[in-house]
Amino acid sequence: MNAKTGIHLYSSESGIKEVQLVFWGNEYKKYKNLIGKNVIVNGQLFPMQTGHHHTRVLITVKDIRRDNK
Repeated sequence: MNAKTGIHLYSSESGIKEVQLVFWGNEYKKYKNLIGKNVIVNGQLFPMQTGHHHTRVLITVKDIRRDNK
């Protein structure tokens, strides 16, 4: 929400089944062994903004851990 105008900057999304993971630098190497596994991702969600974004919602990754369920 914009503090000055009170207008929401992003709309809500529903029915999301996939998100694109966004890493800074070479962080992806740290999590390479989790490809194809069920995981839990912590980070900041944001909507697609450019042609380089391949899902409606993306997440800037703070941490990923294996979901052992």
